[in-house]
Amino acid sequence: MTRNPARLVPPALVLALAALPAATPPPAAPPPAETVQLSAFEVRSTAGLGYRSTNTASGTKSARPLIDLPASVALVTRDFIDDMISRQTIGDILKYAVAGAPPSTNRNNFLQLRGQRFESPWQDGIRVSNSPNELSVLDSIEVLKGVNSVLYGSRVPAGGLVNRITKKPQNAPRHTLRAQFGSYDFRRAELDSTSALPGAASAFAYRVVAAKQDDPGYRGRQNQEALAPMFQYARGGTTVRFQYIWSETFTAGEFPGGIARPDGTVYLGGGRRTDYKAPWSFTRKETGQQVFTWIQRLGDWESRVAYMAERTERDDEEHRRQGAANLVTLLSPQRYFGQTELRRFGSLQQDIAGAYTLGGVKVLTNLGWSRNREILNQDRQEVDLATGRAIGAYSRATVATAAQGQLNIVTPNLANVRLPGAPDRIILGRFNDTRTVVTGTTVYATQSFDVVPRRLAVTLGGSYAAEKSSVHDLPDATQREARRTDSSDDLVHSIAAVWSFTPRVKLFVQTGTTFSPNQANASTPAGLRPPPVTGRSREAGLKFNLLEDRLWGGVTLYQLDLKGFATFNSTVNAFVVTDTANRGAELELWYEPVRGLQLIGTIFTAQVEGPGGTRVNQSFRQASSLWAKYSVGRGALKGLYFGAGAFHRGTLYYSTGVDAPGYTTLDATVGYAGARWSAAVSARNLTDELYNIGSTGANNIDPSVPPTMQMSLSWRF
Repeated sequence: MTRNPARLVPPALVLALAALPAATPPPAAPPPAETVQLSAFEVRSTAGLGYRSTNTASGTKSARPLIDLPASVALVTRDFIDDMISRQTIGDILKYAVAGAPPSTNRNNFLQLRGQRFESPWQDGIRVSNSPNELSVLDSIEVLKGVNSVLYGSRVPAGGLVNRITKKPQNAPRHTLRAQFGSYDFRRAELDSTSALPGAASAFAYRVVAAKQDDPGYRGRQNQEALAPMFQYARGGTTVRFQYIWSETFTAGEFPGGIARPDGTVYLGGGRRTDYKAPWSFTRKETGQQVFTWIQRLGDWESRVAYMAERTERDDEEHRRQGAANLVTLLSPQRYFGQTELRRFGSLQQDIAGAYTLGGVKVLTNLGWSRNREILNQDRQEVDLATGRAIGAYSRATVATAAQGQLNIVTPNLANVRLPGAPDRIILGRFNDTRTVVTGTTVYATQSFDVVPRRLAVTLGGSYAAEKSSVHDLPDATQREARRTDSSDDLVHSIAAVWSFTPRVKLFVQTGTTFSPNQANASTPAGLRPPPVTGRSREAGLKFNLLEDRLWGGVTLYQLDLKGFATFNSTVNAFVVTDTANRGAELELWYEPVRGLQLIGTIFTAQVEGPGGTRVNQSFRQASSLWAKYSVGRGALKGLYFGAGAFHRGTLYYSTGVDAPGYTTLDATVGYAGARWSAAVSARNLTDELYNIGSTGANNIDPSVPPTMQMSLSWRF
């Protein structure tokens, strides 16, 4: 199923290189160990910094120390990502570094933040449609919680924004080969190469990241490939960069989910490794992104213009469980699901950052605007296998005769569940079913200034966001054409302040409004589009850097009140809309008690309620984690390190009342890091905990993976 990535490489690469300024005789090149900071909009690479980084660019869209930001911000470094040795699941990394961010079923944009499930497709501060599920192209991950609409526009998650920071070309040569092997025949290879262009002035640099993964897996096959060439010119106050990121993920026969008993615990009557999908079931997603960035410094001011164009093709063909299983007859109703999807997404954004003096007070400012356009074509079919009838919001398929539609969950064999006349697999034909067009425009500004020099800093922000959408359901011979057009807009604001008790202990407070339209093609049980999510956020927190930089952290109290919050529930096959009141506390710590020992701890607790104290679908109340790593710094064992961690998530609530009990998992790793090569072995879920990771419905759950081992070998040259 792998396609040639060269087919999607755009002519913009040629135009980008042609637009580069002519090179002049270069100054002496920096030493190999030096990492050049490109601009106020971007922080340097986090590789080699360990688990702690002091700066971020997400909080104010300009590089500033984390301790000075009037918000709760967590930054996950490249070193931490490498130590986790994840199978391309961002949630497995965030669970140890970000309070209240446990793993979620969806491996791409949907994540759990502040006790609720949000979609968070952001990359390098730009909204994207489908962030590639590929960790090899990332330098770090920034999690900005609280009010973000004033800087990031419409469709910003109310609970928090996960910003994936991609790797950038570097002049200093650095080349890495990595191979990974693991349980269930997992195999993966990566290449990361960056340097100044051979024979060119030192202002020109390149980077190439490539990865290939073969994972037959516990849940079924998950193959993945990625290719990301990048080119950059950086000289004086000018930086021009082009990135192309291509990735493809293919899953076949994937485990779709277990069954919940009445008490919410996982039920696997046919054994833990039972496969509930026919072998021909598959999902393939291919994404190609081209990103052009131009940063220009003009005295005390800088401008950044970024253009991103994305094309995603997706195919699905599978069986899905329809409703709850009968634990007496051991039968579960099924439905057939088939879909093809073509999504084209474009974003143009400009930010201007600088400083000016007003009445003797220096004001730091950020002005910006963005415009997004998304076109989505879907061919979607859903058929109830018990009746042969088409179901679902976008169904246009009809079947004349009934079919087998119940699965024995003890001895499942979906290969035998077929429609009449389809001896091998179900193919009902494909047709253009739905076309969705969404355009959004945002204008925003922030102003930061010292009210009391070196003591009290205030930040004011405002943003106007507008979105228009059109959903066009194309007819077949049995149905009429349907159109739906929506528009929404809002003006949001925020005010925040930072009080410095000392340069290393600071208190922040923030309050503001939030606005985010729901998905244009989403539908409620009544067939309507969910309304925009609006609300107010308030938070206060204490940040500190103590014990001579050996203790970093912060504690935050927040309250998030939302109207129109929608989550998808597969039990009713629609989005459930409710108002929510979310109050909670977060604690995040990094501590080095002795040289070589790093501890990362998080605690999260919240009360997430709907009207009348009802449970909010896919919400939870507590989570905590502790990760420890000890590195031997001297002697014959220098370079050897050990890591271990424990993670706990409380009960996952569903609006149907079938709640998933909480769980605790244990992980460990041991490795060696030398000057040129490194090796590590990790173990996940050591206690073989059986739990529901999380899903879009209470009955079709996602069981945990048994204990797994994974080895990683890296060579730098």
